Amino acid sequence: MNANDVLESYITDVAVRLPRKQRDDVAFELRELLTEELQARAAADGRDADAAMATELLRAFGRPEAVAARYRPALTIIDPADGSRFLRATVIGLAVIWSTGLLTRLWQPIQSGQGVLQALGQWWVHTVVASLWWPGMLVVGFGLDAWTRRRWPLTSSSGPFVQHQASTARMADGAQASPTLKCLGEVRRDGHRAGLAPSA
Repeated sequence: MNANDVLESYITDVAVRLPRKQRDDVAFELRELLTEELQARAAADGRDADAAMATELLRAFGRPEAVAARYRPALTIIDPADGSRFLRATVIGLAVIWSTGLLTRLWQPIQSGQGVLQALGQWWVHTVVASLWWPGMLVVGFGLDAWTRRRWPLTSSSGPFVQHQASTARMADGAQASPTLKCLGEVRRDGHRAGLAPSA
């Protein structure tokens, strides 16, 4: 096995760990990068590249699964732009749930210090631990919102800029669909629109 065979085996091992649509591009990039690096090492050592040199290069470059992870698309559940809103909603919701549960437990008649500890224990189990449903629900909600915006960016967004984009796109489609309207919309040098100038 020569140096080129070692590189190709490594590149194939990396590529098969990636989505199909990425494999060719990543393999091409890795092949160019590793070949250039191997040639540089061979020139520095003053000898031809061999399998041992290629193996040493690949060992320093990283394991195939680690290299593939660098190219694999990151899994993002919550949009980074929504991070502050998610944190704020989580903190406020948990604060309301915990305080309400604590007041409910302490509002009950307590006969002794042992009763206080018992009430706090019940609050911890039945309120604090059970309140984890709230962050989980927020993760699902924010995740669905982020997925919807990535899937349908125009329909899931709002604001003057997005509305202007949608309006411009509709106008462009209408102009392409109707050559007559497009002709009527052309502007003459004297500032009057074609077809709308007053007759003599």
